[in-house]
Amino acid sequence: MKSRLAIAVSVDGPPLAYTNFTFYDCSRFVSCIQCVKSAFACDWCIESDQCVAGTTTENRCRAQHIVNGLARSGPSRRKGPSHCPHMVADELEFYVANGKTRQISVRAKNVLDFMTDFKCQFKIEHSIHERLARKQGDVIV
Repeated sequence: MKSRLAIAVSVDGPPLAYTNFTFYDCSRFVSCIQCVKSAFACDWCIESDQCVAGTTTENRCRAQHIVNGLARSGPSRRKGPSHCPHMVADELEFYVANGKTRQISVRAKNVLDFMTDFKCQFKIEHSIHERLARKQGDVIV
């Protein structure tokens, strides 16, 4: 949210100086990619799945793996959305004939060892179905 701060000598007097402020809330970002691509100094805490303001990263993400936001200054080994855990599907759409089963797999990028519980969500018409998945190397099946 953008706001303008004005300083005046009196309530009714003209402003002597003013500046623009931007208020932001990193916790509104719900995915690593949204968080670290934002125009704000936000970081993603991988273990707790939360986006935090860069000024609070040390305290809020203690002993966690962190992906630093692009808007953060300074060097980082993990900076930007390419370091977020994500899936890469070779196919954009999967077709399965009615009454048939098909194994579906996607490649996993930046998935850390502690990430072991996976599930796949399928939207079929207007309902969502979930199935447990497992990691095999760098593939989720």
